[in-house]
Amino acid sequence: MLNKQQAHLGAFEFEGILQSTTFVETVDVKTGVQCDVYTFDNDK
Repeated sequence: MLNKQQAHLGAFEFEGILQSTTFVETVDVKTGVQCDVYTFDNDK
């Protein structure tokens, strides 16, 4: 389980290209399940 002090992703490989990312929020998907939401920095 992740804790609040753990760093968020700074980049993600998509279609073979490393893309920088920005953390948006953590969403409670279901009891006991959380999902971190990110955006790609170059998306408009």
